[in-house]
Order: sequence, then structure tokens, then C-alpha cells
Amino acid sequence: MALAVAKVALLLGRAVDHRASGVLSPWTPFAFLFQDVWLLAAFLPIDLLTERRARWLGHTVLGAVVLWTAINVPVARVFGTPLTAGMLKAAGGALKDSILLYVTVDNVAAVIAVIAATFVGFLLRSRAGYVAIGVVALLAFVIGPAALVRIDSIGLHRNAVVTLVRTWLTRAIRPTDTTVEAAPIKPEGRALDLTHLSGVARGRNVVWIVLESTGARYLAPYGNPRDTMPHVTALAGSGVTFDGAYTLYPESIKGLWAALCSYAIAPHTAAEQYANVPCTSIADVLRGLGYRTAMLHSGRFAYLGMDSVVEKRGFDVLEDAATIPAKHTASFGIDDASAARRALGFVDAGKEPFFLMYLPIGGHHPYETPGEGPRPFAEKNDYDRYENDLFRADHAVGVLLDGLKQRGKLDNTVVIVNGDHGEAFFQHEGNFAHTLFVYEENVHVPLIVAVPGVTPPIRAPQLASLLDVPPTIVDLLGAKPAAGWEGRSLLAPTPRVARFFADQATFLLGLRDGRFKAIHETESGRTRLFDLSVDPLEQNDLGKVDSGRADRYRDHLVAWSRALRARMK
Repeated sequence: MALAVAKVALLLGRAVDHRASGVLSPWTPFAFLFQDVWLLAAFLPIDLLTERRARWLGHTVLGAVVLWTAINVPVARVFGTPLTAGMLKAAGGALKDSILLYVTVDNVAAVIAVIAATFVGFLLRSRAGYVAIGVVALLAFVIGPAALVRIDSIGLHRNAVVTLVRTWLTRAIRPTDTTVEAAPIKPEGRALDLTHLSGVARGRNVVWIVLESTGARYLAPYGNPRDTMPHVTALAGSGVTFDGAYTLYPESIKGLWAALCSYAIAPHTAAEQYANVPCTSIADVLRGLGYRTAMLHSGRFAYLGMDSVVEKRGFDVLEDAATIPAKHTASFGIDDASAARRALGFVDAGKEPFFLMYLPIGGHHPYETPGEGPRPFAEKNDYDRYENDLFRADHAVGVLLDGLKQRGKLDNTVVIVNGDHGEAFFQHEGNFAHTLFVYEENVHVPLIVAVPGVTPPIRAPQLASLLDVPPTIVDLLGAKPAAGWEGRSLLAPTPRVARFFADQATFLLGLRDGRFKAIHETESGRTRLFDLSVDPLEQNDLGKVDSGRADRYRDHLVAWSRALRARMK
């Protein structure tokens, strides 16, 4: 009874939030209950074995299941899925401010209702009740998987315990298939020839700014009528703006490793695993060319194993919120301006050339980045607060760029700016924050490359992955890419396919090829196809209309993901 009440409470919460219409169907009860039935079937032997001699054990297990289920109702209400193994690990002290935001009266009431349902169920026990429950359970067990294919549950059907166990096992069990290779796809897009820029920045400093949770659509150069990041907009006015840049993975930590090493991470892996994966990072390459190297981060390296990703990757200086002096702090980090000033301290501390990575945190949930400075937009909802956070982060970017200009170093510095991933505000059902889906709001990011005095304002149509940033940097410097890098310089007029995936909830694989975008849902087997030239908001699924293309993209993505998993030792 408690499990059924949890699903009802979840759907009611989503209805209050106006985000439940897409999951309501005659198939919904069966699709939403079949994993609960699986759990009950697994629990039944425990209950029978402990009924006489250790009934307390059965009650303890039942209590833990009910409590975990209850806690996950507010989680699934926001994110469309119960806590997965990866999400549970992320829900630590660094996200305290984000978590406390959802301790509301209605969410607490939902938790209490699920727990109370357990006791009510005990009081109302009867033979007829057990028969009715058995019939419903049998129908859900038989019909549920087929029902799931007929609705878009957006992850709400998942049982909290089953989800945690399945995602933990997926991470723990390594694949054995090492023979699958992704079928090649001939790219259909356009590419601008930028080879005249090869070597133009030889000997210059390099500043790489990675913006937290910053999707392309939220910046003025990509169509936002509000200029949320005026310093970045000004930089685009003197650089190359890549229209179709994508992150490999819509989460900061593993996405950062992939970008640093120009090497694709594998699905269902933890950040700590990459501490033992050999790679030659862009910092390694530039230090080998005589550059001083540093990474300054307003957040905390201890979050989600980020320290495993950045340590021993060629940085002479690594500093974060734990060591940078700052007046303003929050659970996730410090004010971005303090980190920018510390970055300028690194610039002042030695000779040129230098390579500096600056990672602000403005834009991260709960969109209340610490610090002083303007927040010019009226704040009526999360999206308004997010845009003000971007403005605050941009203010810190201005501190850094203005500081370089005042020191006479900006004209001798290549500046790269990109978002590490996007951010979602329910543009699609259940899509909030960034980690769970691969729609444009999750994976399409800004990418701007400026060489002062050399690059006029240019719009480059070629598709790009953040894996391409290191090869592009060394191409600008007239150097050679490292062996093993999978990205390619964006200066070459080579059309390409951008690929990406999400594995925190539903395992989703996606690619962009010219004007087409494909998203494959591995759990349901559904492949969606969009023509972004006429449908940039991804509302019109062409998967059945152009099934040949959809099937070709699906086969490529499935083989690609298996190959990525297989190469993890």
C-alpha cells in the first residue's frame, strides 16, 4: 500500500507543479506499479523466512524500504527519478543549500503520507484485500513492461529501491563485449575553413574559462534577448563563436575530465575511476611547452571526486574554495570574484607564457551564488534567479579579463569560454537542472575562441564537442596534439558528428548530425529524431516518419556506447 501511495503522491505533486500531463494514460497504473511488484516479489521470501523466528528482521527490511520510498517522493517530483547510485553520492554537504530548498510543507506531507500508509495497510488487512492486491500485482507484473513502451513515463515509474540497486549494479559490473565497433556515419553538416588561424597565437598565454551550468540558449550571442553575460558577449564580438558545440556528458566532473584529456568517458562510471586512466591533458602539453599552469575553481574539488579528475593532470597550481580567501561562502563554494582575483595573483606570480583555467560556479542550483554585485533581473522564479546568477558569474569573468587588460597581458592571451553543460527549466517534461536528459537545453553549450587582434567576429557552423577544445588550442599555438586525443581541431573545415549521453536516470544516447538530432532511450528502445532547422525546441518526433535514419543513428549510438564501456579496464 505504501508503494502505491508513493506513486499517487508523486503524481499529485507533479500535477501541482503542472508537470504531469504527459504521463497520464490508461496504461499508467500498470507501467507505474510493475517495479513495485518486482520488489514485493523479492521481499516475499524474506518475509516468509523470518515470520516465525526473526519477524523483527522482516519488519526492519520493510521499514527501510518504506522510509527510502518516502524520502524519494520529493526527489522524483523534482528530477523525474528516485535517487540513483550516482545521484546519492552527489547529495552531500556541497549541495546542502540545494537540498534544504525542497524541505517544504507539501514535500514533508508526502513523506509522512507514505509512512502512514504502511500502518493503515496493517490495520486494513483482510483476505479480500489480499486477493485484490494480488490481482493488481499480477496484472502489473505481466502488463507493466509493455505498458511502459506505450507511455512516456520520464522515469516516474521507477521504484526507489530497484533504481538504487540497478544503477549500483550497472556501475559495478564491467562489460565483457570488446568486439563491437560503432558503424561510421558520414557527417551531413557544414564547416567553415579556419585554417588561416593555425599558429597565429604561437607563444601567447592561454586562458580557458569553463562556465558552470551555462547552456548556449541563455546567452545573447545564441539568441537570448536578455544579455545575461555582457563580458562574454563582448568577447564573442572579437572572436569565433561556434554555433553547434556540445558537451559529451551533462555533468561537470566527468565532463571536465573528458574535455581536459580530449578523451570520451564511458557510461556508468564514477569520477574516481578516471584517476587511474592514463591521459595527456592540455595542461600536460602546455607545461611541456614551457607554460606555467593553474586551475582556480570557485567550487570544491572534494565534490563528486573532482580531485581525482584534476590532480596529477599537469597543473602547477590547483586551488579551490577550500584554500582561496573569500568574504562570501555557500555550501557549494565561494564568490566567483574572489577566485578571479586569486587567478590574477597566479598571473602576477611568474613569467609568461601561462595557461590558466578559471572555473566559476555562478549558475549552479539553487541559483543563489554568493557574493556582491548586480542581479539586474526581477526574480519571480528559478529561471530568473538563474539568469541573475549568470550575470553575477559574468561580473567575475569581467574582473579576470579587466585585470589582464590592466596588466597589459590580454592582447597577448588566447581566451576560450565554454559552458561545461546546459541547464533545464522544464522545457521538456521532467527536465530540470542538467544531468538527466540530453535535450538541447542539457547539452548544447556556448563555445567562443578569441585571439585579440587576430580574430574578427566569426560565426562557425561546424558541430563541435568539448573534446575538440584541447586540439584547437594547440593548433592555434602552432603545436601538435597529444597522442591519444580523440577530439580534432575546429580550425579544419571538417564536418563532424557530435555525440553525448546521460546515465544518471534513464540511460540516454544522443547525437547531432547536421540539422538532425537523435535521442535513443535504452530502457524503452525508443529512438526520437528531430530536425533542429525547423524544430529547435525538439517538440516534433520524426522517428517514425524517417525510421531509416533513426535506426541508423540508433545502431551507431548503441555500438558507440558499448565500445566506450568495453575500453574501461
